[in-house]
Amino acid sequence: MSDRKHWQLSASSIACFKTCPFQYFLKYIKHIRKDVESEPLRYGTNWHKVMEVIGLPPGETCSCVDMAAVYPADPNCLICTGTGTCPDDIMLAVSRVIDDAYSRMPASMDPVKWAVERAKLLYSAAGY
Repeated sequence: MSDRKHWQLSASSIACFKTCPFQYFLKYIKHIRKDVESEPLRYGTNWHKVMEVIGLPPGETCSCVDMAAVYPADPNCLICTGTGTCPDDIMLAVSRVIDDAYSRMPASMDPVKWAVERAKLLYSAAGY
C-alpha cells in the first residue's frame, strides 16, 4: 500500500494557489480552515434561544429547577434568576437572554453592527 496522498485539483484550489501559495498549503494540504462565526447562524441561534424563552409559561416552574436537589433553582439561570419560577413578564427573561448572548462581541465584528443586531433581535421578540 502506498502512503501517498492524492490531491484533488479544482478551479478554486488552483485559483487559491495562484493568489497565495501559503494559503493553498494551509487550506488544501493541512486542511486548516478559518474560524469564522457566520452572522446568520449566530442570529438564528439567538433567535431560537429567545423563542424558547417566549414559549415558557409565565409564573410556572423554570426549566432549570431540579426537583431532586437540595437547592433546586440555579442561581445563575438567566430566565428565573434563581427564584425557580418564570417571571410574569416574560420579556424580562428575554432581555436577560439577549443581554447575555450579546455581552461578548467577536473581535472581527463592528460594534455598531453588533448593537444593531442585538436591537433587531430584541424588537423582533417584542413584536412576536
